[in-house]
Amino acid sequence: MTTLRDQALNLARAYPGGAAALALRMGKNPTTLNHELVGQGSAKLGLEDAATITALTGDLRVLEAWNAEHGLVVIRMPQIPTGPVGSCLDKLSSTAREFSELVTEVAGDLGDNRLSDNELQRIEREAAELLAAVHQLLGAARTLNAEEHRP
Repeated sequence: MTTLRDQALNLARAYPGGAAALALRMGKNPTTLNHELVGQGSAKLGLEDAATITALTGDLRVLEAWNAEHGLVVIRMPQIPTGPVGSCLDKLSSTAREFSELVTEVAGDLGDNRLSDNELQRIEREAAELLAAVHQLLGAARTLNAEEHRP
């Protein structure tokens, strides 16, 4: 399995001009960054530096490696325009988040092959929040549709 450090090092090496050029853009000594990337001595690449590298390069491989280690996935969010279309996309995003929260709750509660009253209550609450989000999405879609039919 590729580690976070491997991905950070590969990313820095792939940067135009290599790790030295990337270090200069970060305002860091190239030797220091190299030590952090290879884990030489007690040097460690910090979270803020990893975020800066990601921002400067636009490359998500460090974030993706971190997510893979934790069973997660990166999903790029679309640019949400203003107005009714933006409202629909915003409601869609909320619906997706609520669905994710319901899945997480159900999967966690079923982990011991039983379902307590408290667990069922939490599942019902998450399901209700998902249904509310779906209704808000439908309302935004209806509003957008009504604008199409306005004279």
